[in-house]
This record gives sequence, structure tokens and C-alpha cells, in this order.
Amino acid sequence: MKLSFVMMVKNESKYIENVLQSIQPVSDVVESEIIVLDTGSSDDTPKIAKKYTEHVYYHKWNNDFAAMRNKSISYSKGEWIFVIDGDEIITNQQSLIDFFEKGRDQNFNSVYVNIKNIIREEEGKYNVSTVARMFKNKKNFKYVGAIHEQPLKEEPAFLMELTLVHYGYLATDKKLMERKFTRNSDLLHQELEKDPDNIYYLHQLFNTYGMHKENEKALEYIEKAYEIAKRKKIDLSRMMYIYSDLVMGLLNNKKIFQAEQICKEAIKVKDGLMDFYFYLGKAQMAMGKYSEAIKNYEKYLIIQEEYNIAPGRIDTTVTHYTIGNVEEAYVNLCFLYEKHKEYSKAKDYANKIKESQNIRSIIPIVIKTYVEQEDYRGLVSFKDEKLTETSDEVTSYFYKKLENALFQMEDNQKKEKIIENFTDGHSSYNLLNKIRMEIIKEENLTLQWVSDLRTIDFSNSPNYYGDILYYLLLQNYPIYDLLLDVKESTINNYFKYLSEKYENLSEVIYEYLQSYPFEDDLEKIRINKPLLRYALVLNNETNDELYQSLFNRFVGEGISFVKKYYNTNIIEEEKVHDVKSEEDAFFIYMLKAKSQIGVDDTSYIRYLRKALAVYPPVKQGVEYLLNQFLSSNHQSEEINDRKAIIKGQIIDFLSKDYFDEALNIVNQALQTETNDEDLYSIKAVILMKKGDFVEAKRILKQGLKINPNHIDSLYNLAFIYEQENQMSKASDMYERVLKLSNEYELLEEVESKLNQINPHFRTKPILNNNAELNYPKNASPIFIGGAGRSGTTLLRVMLNAHPNLCSGPEFKMLQQIANLYNQMISIKDIRKAYGLDIEDINTSFNNFISSFFEKFKMESNANRIVEKTPHNVLIMKELVKIFPDAKFIHVVRDGRDVASSLVTMDWYDFQGNPLPYVQNIRNATDYWKQVLTKSIQDSRDPILKGKVMFIKYEDLITEPKKIIKDVLVFLDETWSDQVLNYVNVDRGYEPNESSTNQVSKQIYTKSKKRWQIDFTQKDKKVFKEIGGQLLVDLGYENNIDW
Repeated sequence: MKLSFVMMVKNESKYIENVLQSIQPVSDVVESEIIVLDTGSSDDTPKIAKKYTEHVYYHKWNNDFAAMRNKSISYSKGEWIFVIDGDEIITNQQSLIDFFEKGRDQNFNSVYVNIKNIIREEEGKYNVSTVARMFKNKKNFKYVGAIHEQPLKEEPAFLMELTLVHYGYLATDKKLMERKFTRNSDLLHQELEKDPDNIYYLHQLFNTYGMHKENEKALEYIEKAYEIAKRKKIDLSRMMYIYSDLVMGLLNNKKIFQAEQICKEAIKVKDGLMDFYFYLGKAQMAMGKYSEAIKNYEKYLIIQEEYNIAPGRIDTTVTHYTIGNVEEAYVNLCFLYEKHKEYSKAKDYANKIKESQNIRSIIPIVIKTYVEQEDYRGLVSFKDEKLTETSDEVTSYFYKKLENALFQMEDNQKKEKIIENFTDGHSSYNLLNKIRMEIIKEENLTLQWVSDLRTIDFSNSPNYYGDILYYLLLQNYPIYDLLLDVKESTINNYFKYLSEKYENLSEVIYEYLQSYPFEDDLEKIRINKPLLRYALVLNNETNDELYQSLFNRFVGEGISFVKKYYNTNIIEEEKVHDVKSEEDAFFIYMLKAKSQIGVDDTSYIRYLRKALAVYPPVKQGVEYLLNQFLSSNHQSEEINDRKAIIKGQIIDFLSKDYFDEALNIVNQALQTETNDEDLYSIKAVILMKKGDFVEAKRILKQGLKINPNHIDSLYNLAFIYEQENQMSKASDMYERVLKLSNEYELLEEVESKLNQINPHFRTKPILNNNAELNYPKNASPIFIGGAGRSGTTLLRVMLNAHPNLCSGPEFKMLQQIANLYNQMISIKDIRKAYGLDIEDINTSFNNFISSFFEKFKMESNANRIVEKTPHNVLIMKELVKIFPDAKFIHVVRDGRDVASSLVTMDWYDFQGNPLPYVQNIRNATDYWKQVLTKSIQDSRDPILKGKVMFIKYEDLITEPKKIIKDVLVFLDETWSDQVLNYVNVDRGYEPNESSTNQVSKQIYTKSKKRWQIDFTQKDKKVFKEIGGQLLVDLGYENNIDW
């Protein structure tokens, strides 16, 4: 018998059949046997093995890998032993056949092969090592070591071009990884107790804890191994795996400066190993040493390409972790050369990339490099060649980033050339650009375009496809059929885009609507409404006649819409809080106003004012109606004059405490003005001053029958209820005032009263400053986070002032929800039993969390939620799976200021226990460091690429406009001056955070470097010890000696 394949297995049914089949080509040529020793399988492993060999044996597991391995070898009869595991598949079997057929087996005692360890199969992540696996079957041959057993091999050894593809450490198989972690860590600790300075066991503990994602603990073990090797003066050129482990451990813990030094030391000890150049490039890139990073990444690529003849190929002590990282190097070199403005080289590396995910990550850089060189044809070629095999999502992302670049481009000639180059082809995007070229050239519509336009799904197209609608409006071509199945929110997005792009949009819409007179058709009205709205907002009082014509059409179509869309009860009882928008509330009030023309002039004016209050964007049109009415109605003037005289007399009497005289005047006025709610309210105030609260309450209720929403009457009635200690009724009245009033001072007073009545009360928006309505309804949430006391609340308040954004209280349960999400994802058996896939779970969690957000979005008439809970940055990887389009902003602050603030905080958990990171300088510093370290690490995960932004609190308070502009660009939101005027803008549903009072005022720019006053020398020493290096890494200090 020439060869024995020897296997030791347990529960390997997933791969063993493929393993045994991979042995077959060798067994067909070389006289062979297969030995399988099962150590306690509970699956079909033995049954599968018996299909391929009769030599299946059983032996109880004894926690000693070497003993089990030796037991399996004892059954072999071959001259040679090939040791293979039940999850290792042979490739290039011919090299093994040649070894025997060409007589090489006569000249060697051992054979090395390649092990390709698959880490993440779907991402192509693997590493390669060279390991002895075939040996002459001599009596003294055996394995030693209870864990990670090693063969006692003899020289000479042969290096065979055979690879075992190993699936035993798939990072995506969580259950497998957990089982192996528990088994291996226990055995290694037992062995280490016997031999504490055993470097090999420390190396394996590093790997074990590293695969378990316990990076800090892993680093402890390999640092100890390194220290022992240095102390004992061991020749590390024969143990290069210590350097590999140490560099990976340092990088995993974000210790980039130390990683750089170890890489340089390793290269000096033994040059030619690819990993150290890759890791050196990575560390230097993170440090901003771009030139050096380029040099080392390119050196890595040379060694990787020449792997078979490189020194590392024959170094059996090293695992080549970065052999499959070529595309990551290409991506990083693309980025680095773009930073150097060496655009040709950036393009060269971009064109080497093939993986869809990597292509997506470089798209913004690719667009910039090709545009900078004015190589527009090359950009088209890149798109055609690279994106053909990618998903539709990657192609959409390319167009989105290209459109962003076009939107920000000031050079119209460049813009036109790019558009022209993207006209060739038959895609929707090509058609869009053909039409754009006709707009630019002012050419007429062709029937060909009309036919092709019907292939575009406007219900799912990006907002920049609004250019097609603009073109059709220009040509007075009906757009109704194209938008028939499109949501109103999507139509709003198109016209929001057009309003920012075309200055003449208002006139274009006006001319278009002249060709299509009003029709009492709900679908056409639904489409006309946003057209008219934007035309009105854009007109901006530049043309009164045009404006009023558009306004009248807007009101007419809007009234027709609400009459068809809403129940009569909602309109008659003015349940404006039950309609879907302030705009629809406006139409209801305008309908009510229209019904009062010639019937009740006072009610007509009142409804016009209500309409104006609920929907300020069309202020010009409503004020025109008011002025038109007042100027043509002398009776109204007389009423107003008489009221002014009466009120003047009353105020004069009240100032002198002539209550009876004031009451007489009011009573006389009420004999002629029986429906004047103001007079009833004034009379009630006089009665209250006289101490007659019972009669005052009766009068107020009488006035409220005339106008149930009279603010003064509601306020005064609430006050009476308060005096009577009927707090529930008082609260109800005050809350109605909040809903109806737009007077800031009154609302502040009412909020104060409500907070006194109910300390847990959360006010609804004081002022609805969403005059800039109709922003793109991008529903993707925005998550703000950072270590506590880092300035996250200030950013939230500023963004909350943006018309398109809103925030609510901190959703403190997100971390627990993320933990539950991880548990559900990991329990595959339960998911399988209920027929759930990952997408089902993601959707369920998305809907569950979104349901909490929707209330605030509806109340604020905003499209996107800004969720600020500091520890959001610790669960970004979970949140982005639930909300794939979410964006994350981490507010970073000088850790010394964070720590000096945290030690003064009285913060407690839900059980009433003090939080561990407050009131203690060491804990506060460690907490700041951990939050930043994890967030930075997670942000580099491919799933979060382009979705995380870091801003410094110090920059935010020093240059707020610049930083917020950058933030809004990152969020794909347009600029609004309200974000800088946040002090005067309602922040609705403002939670009672410890910093709310501070951020309700103007930015306090002196809130930097407070630690210089608060820190003791002991505090400084503690902070330096824990967080000093991170301060340097973040650029807060130049060195550790501050």
C-alpha cells in the first residue's frame, strides 16, 4: 500500500463527502486507502464515510488532539501517510500523483502543502499557510500537543504544489466558531498552565480570541509572546508568525503607530513577506502618511504577484493573511493617488478592480478623477465595462454620485460635455440625457422620445428624472399619464429638484397649466397641486398678477381635492389635525372661508387668517384676499374701528380698576355684536378681575360656542380651571392653545404652565417653521452618536431646525433592540423552522423601529428622523442592516473635556444604579476611548462604507456654518439658514436632557479646554495612561507629553 489518507472527524457531514470525492482522483492512480476515525459524531458523518471506505473506526474523544491523531495513524498500512481533516478539500491532485509516479517519494521524508483557510467565502476572504501534511510511515512518527498538535517530522522535506481548501474557520458560521472557541480556549489554557512561557500556545490563544472578536484579550497574549521571545533572545526570523500576530493585534485595536513600528522591525528581521508591507501601508494610510503608504502597498503587490518564488512561500512559520487582499490594496491606492492628485494612476488602479463591492466603494473617486482630467468618454467606458456585471444597486449608486457631481459643478461647458457623453445607449439614463441635450439646445419634442418615455417607471426613479417632466412642461405635453401611479411624495421630490435647478420653473408651469384648464378629476388635481405649489413658492412676489392667477388655481384645485378626498365630517368640524398635511388643512379653511362670502364677513376673515396661520408658504395670496376684502368693505372698517375704540376705553378703565364701568361698555357692545367672540373673552377677563370666576366661566363657554378655537377664551378658561384645581381640564385647554397659537411668547408661557401641571409633559412644536416644505422624502433615518457629553445634543438641535428633519426623545432602547436583532439573526434553526430569512427579520425590525419615528415625522411635517442617542455609534453595523440607507454622524470631542464633564454627572441606569463611567476619572476616560475605538473600527467595515461621518465638536462650535454645510452634503440634504438660527426655531418634542438648556442658547465657543481648569495632576496622569495616545491619533495633541 503506497498511501494512507488519514482523517480524524466529528460532525463533519457538511463537507466530508466533498473531501472524500477530492481524494478519488488520487486513489484511482495511486494505490491508496482511506482511514476515518470518528470521535463521537451525532450527524451522518460515519454513514457518508462508509460510502467511500470500509476503514471507519470509532474512539471516544479524550480532549487530546495528538493522541487522537496518533490513534488514527495507527490504523494505516501505507508507506506514506497523508493527514487530512473532514473539512479540507484537495485541489491540484495531479501534483500528488506526480510525486509518486516520478519517484520523488524515494528522496524525501516529509511533504509540505498549502492550506487555504476560507474566512468569508462570499467576500473572497482567505489566508494561506504552508504546512507539513504528508510523512513516511515510520514507527517513530507521531504527533505531539493536546491542542493544535504538531508532527515530529523528518528532513528532507518536499514543497508540493497542492492546496487544501479549509472551511473549518468560516467567520460566517457563528455556531461553528463558538463551538471551536470554547473547545480550543479551554484546552490551550490548560496547556499554558503547565508551560506559561510556551510561545506557540500564546500564539494560538491570540488566534482563538481574535476569531472570537475579543481583540484586546488577543493582543495581550501575543504581546506576552513577543516579550518572552525578546527576553529569551529567541531568533524571531524563525518565528515570524509572532510579528504577523502582533501587527494584526495592534491594528485591530487601532494602535496604528505601534503597528507601523512593528512592521518596520519585522521587515528588518526578515524581508520579503507580503503581509508586513500591506499592514504597513494600512497603518500609514490611517496616519496620513500617504506617500509612504503608496510605496508599501505597491511593494505588497509585487511580492504577492511573485508569491511562488518569494521568500515567504517557503517560510512554513508564517500564514499569509493578505494574499487575497489585492483588491483592497487597489482600492486604497486609488484613494491615495487621488489624494495626491495623480489622477492617471488612480484610474489605473480603479480599472484593475473587479469585485462589485469594491467597485462601489471607489465610484466617487473614479468620477472625480475622470472629471478632473476631462476624460468623459473614459468615464462612460468605466461604467460600461465595470458595472455590467454588478447589481442594479451599484449602477444606481454610480448615477447618484455622478448627478451629485453635476449638481455641484459650476462649469456649464463641462457639465454639458458629461451629459452629451452619457447620451449613447438605450438605458433610461441615456434617454434622460438625450432630453437634457434637447433642453440645452432648445429643440422640439419628437414622437420617438414620447414613445420611449413610457418605459420609464417614474414611481421608482430618482428625483433627477424630473428633468424629463420639465421638458414635457416646456412642450405643453400632458404629464398626467406618466404620473398616474406615482405617489404625491415622489412627485414632490421631482418638483423640489426642479425648483432648485430652473429659475423659470414658475413661468413654465403657468404656461403649461394655461393649456390644461381645471378639470374636476382627482388624479389630475393630485398632480397639479405640487406643480402649483412650487410655482407659487418660486414666484416669490416677483409678478403679482402671475402669482394671484396661480394662487387662485391652487386654491380652487385644492378645495376640490379635499372635498373629494376627506369625509364631510372632517371638513365641517374642522378636524385639521386629522388630515395628512398642513396644506390640506389650508384648503379646508379656504373652503370654509369661501362658504362665508356674503354670509358672515367676520367669519370669512377669521378663516382666511386661520388658513394663513396653518400654511405660511402662500402668505402673499391670502394677504391679497384679506386686503382686497378690507379695502372694499367699509363695514368691516367700521367694525374694526368701533372695536378698537371699545378696547381702548376698556383698557383705560381697567388700568384704573374701574371694573364696573368697563363691564358696562362690554355689555352695551354685546347688544349689537352678539357673535363677537373677542367681546365675550374681554367680559370674562373683567369678571375674573372682579373675582366672579363662576360667571366668567359661563361667559367664556358661551363665546366658545361661537368660535371653539378662540385662543384667548381657551387660555382664560384654562386659567379658571387651574384656580379651581381642575388640573386635567386646565391641561386640556392649554394643550388646545398649543395646537392653535403661533405666538411664541404665549406658547412659552403655556408650556411653562403645562410643565408645572405635569412635569412629564412634552410640548408639541411651538412654531411650525416648515415653511420650506416639499423636501425630497428620503425616509432614511439619521443616527447621531458619540461618547456622552461630546456635543451630540447641539448637533441634534441644529439639524432639528432644518425643515426636512425632525427629532424626538432619545430612543434609549435601541441597544437592547440591536442585541435582540443579533440573537434572532444567529439562531438559524428557529428562523428555518418559521420559514424566515434575514430579509424578513430586517424588514420586521425596520417597521418596528420606524413606527416610533413616524409620530415625530408627522407632527413636524418632516421627512427624515434624526435619532440622537450617544451609544448609537456602538451599534452601527446592526442599524445599517435594518436601515440600509441610514447615515451615521459621530461627534468627537476632546476626551479630557468629556471626562471632566462626566465626573460631575449624576446619571443612573433603569435600576437606579450610577452609570459606571460617571463620577470617576479613570472610568470616564476608558469609556471615551472604548466608544471612539469601536466606532472607528466599525466604520471601516465595508457595510458602512460612505455611511459614517466623524465631526469634531470643537470645529462645530468654532465654524458651525462650514461644518453643518458638510454635514448636510453628507446627508444629501439642501442648505437651510434655519439650522444656524436654531435658537429661534421650534425644536418640538425637546427631551429634557442634561444639556438641553445649554443648547437652547447661542453656541458657547468657550466650552473648549475646560479640562485645563478642572483637571488635577492626578487626573492628567490617569488620562495620559489610558487615552493619551488616542488624543494624539485624533490630532488634539502632537505628542504624549502635553
